[in-house]
Amino acid sequence: MVKNRIVPTLFAYDKVGFVEKLKLLSGFVQDIHIDFMDGSFTPKSSVPLSDMIDVKSSFNINFEIHLMCYNPEKYIEEIKNLGITKAFIHFEVFSDLNVLNDVIDRFFENGIEVGIAVNPETNISLISDELLEKADSFMLMSVVPGAEGQKFMTSVYEKIKRLRDYSDKVMVYVDGGINDSNVQELLETGANVLCVGSFVSSSKRPEENYNKLVEFL
Repeated sequence: MVKNRIVPTLFAYDKVGFVEKLKLLSGFVQDIHIDFMDGSFTPKSSVPLSDMIDVKSSFNINFEIHLMCYNPEKYIEEIKNLGITKAFIHFEVFSDLNVLNDVIDRFFENGIEVGIAVNPETNISLISDELLEKADSFMLMSVVPGAEGQKFMTSVYEKIKRLRDYSDKVMVYVDGGINDSNVQELLETGANVLCVGSFVSSSKRPEENYNKLVEFL
């Protein structure tokens, strides 16, 4: 049986901010979802992957990574050096599904599981049966990628239902604008993993807010 999870999202523009947030979260979580942006797919850039490598070794935390960038395959070696075994790549950066399938295979060949991130404006009906079989999870964005503190888009509920209609086995992630006012409905609708940014990692009471969400599991 799938165990539902709350996973804090770590979003930082530089190494100093990355270390500060990592220290903050390391005291009460085992899993962290890292948002990585190279400034191409999103307007802003985050801390480079190379700056994360010497930092991560000091913390006993499992990282997953959300690659908000074009050509995500070029980061495979750095992801391996970070010891990350789960990465999300964006459906929207591929105009050809054959290329997407090939990139997924390259991640698999390097021991990295792949999830597919889907932007708010992307129609869930574009997800093919083949892709549903190939990817182990899908992450439905409930905000526009690239910035913290955005308003939660309720249209994600219908996307969760549609994805669940296609498959009751796939892992459904939701990322963006999640807090104690929507977590219960998200889980009841069919989400498995909720990636939470500003409500936890950028709040004044991160551990308290994290525990509030965990109570809904």
